[in-house]
Amino acid sequence: MPTPDEARAAVDAARSDFSAAIDEAIGGWQKKPDAAEGEEAWSAQETANHVLGAEIFFARSVCEASGLEGPRNPIKGAQISTPQEAQYALDAVTEAANAKLAAIGADDMSKPHEMMGTVEQAFTAWAGHLRDHAAQIRAAAAS
Repeated sequence: MPTPDEARAAVDAARSDFSAAIDEAIGGWQKKPDAAEGEEAWSAQETANHVLGAEIFFARSVCEASGLEGPRNPIKGAQISTPQEAQYALDAVTEAANAKLAAIGADDMSKPHEMMGTVEQAFTAWAGHLRDHAAQIRAAAAS
């Protein structure tokens, strides 16, 4: 089982990849992939809006399972229009989430969440979500 520091580091590394994908998508921010359906048909902009909203969801899930109050959403209701706004929003949700996640301890990692599995599994899903959507942003912008 990863330590809380390792779990937080995995999410931070995935956020860095997501941030890099946003920067790489500047020229194709609103392009939609050809012949795709559902979530796979989202533009980089649409994908970023989804992920930025989900950041607080994941942080709250980890906190709830650990018996902690989750972070408030500093970008609630915002529609991200540009890559620059996406980077600003990523910084804001990261700061809000990380302020709460600092309290997660080793004894919390095996605690269950009703939808996400254990805290460890929630962290793993969170990092995977960021990486998967970073790849999606790159593919959409390049299409």
